[in-house]
Amino acid sequence: MRSRLAGFWCLLTEPAASVVGVDERRQARLLAALLAALLPSAIVSVTVQAFVVPVFWPTLRVVLVAIALNLGAYALSRTRHHRRGAVVLTATVCAASIAVPLSNPADFIAFAFPVVGVLLACVLLSLRAAAIVAGSSLAGLIALAIVLGDRIPLSRSIGPIMLVLIASVLILVTTAHRDRLEKDRPAGPDSSWTARATS
Repeated sequence: MRSRLAGFWCLLTEPAASVVGVDERRQARLLAALLAALLPSAIVSVTVQAFVVPVFWPTLRVVLVAIALNLGAYALSRTRHHRRGAVVLTATVCAASIAVPLSNPADFIAFAFPVVGVLLACVLLSLRAAAIVAGSSLAGLIALAIVLGDRIPLSRSIGPIMLVLIASVLILVTTAHRDRLEKDRPAGPDSSWTARATS
């Protein structure tokens, strides 16, 4: 049973032969794995909320569009254009976080979701891309809070915005530190760097 599951997972995430290079294949496989986990989870989530949450239907339209776009990102993840798929995934998460409160102000919890886009950008793209995503998302959330000020009091929207700010800073600093460690890591496994890292 385990071997069948492993084979099925490999079928879902293994990059195409056109993706060459160890790092490229690793990134393509990671993107496919994230989407293979995200898409079924999103479908289950929206199905449950559609029946349980009374004001969820306006949100559902946005989420269905996001799922469709991420299906396209998954298709790209299986090709040499996987980096475009990573951009689509990251942009879709951030855009949906803005579109949901616009279409359904009652669902203001979406204000906090751009932090997922920042995390995805750090993992799939680059630190610079993640910083751009973080800055753009915060600017969008602030503009959204102003636009929806008559329907969502600032006292309710400021908390999620501050959460995105704090979490984004922590993610960016951690990623920068990780990148510095990777850059300083020598090629050999028996190096003094390894000894310092494990001491």
